Amino acid sequence: MPSVISSVNELCTSVVSIFFDLFPSFLAVFNAILALGRDMVSAVVNLGQSVFKAAVGISGGVVELIWANIVGIAVCVGGYFLYTAYVQKRPTRGKRRA
Repeated sequence: MPSVISSVNELCTSVVSIFFDLFPSFLAVFNAILALGRDMVSAVVNLGQSVFKAAVGISGGVVELIWANIVGIAVCVGGYFLYTAYVQKRPTRGKRRA
């Protein structure tokens, strides 16, 4: 019977040896999966930042355009107001009818 016991002992030793040999491989795969997840999260965050910067740039340009149009309209309205005020104060030429 010692041969059966030694065979079982060798089997257990072989299984434990295989497990210890494969353990670093399991850790490497797990580490690679975690690194992939970290890189994916980083890429999504960078994409979000890029979209946010683009949106801020575009909206800033639109706001500047609207503000420039408002100022232009205000200048035109002010000029028209000053022109009409000047024309109304100017005396008319010729005879006035009562």
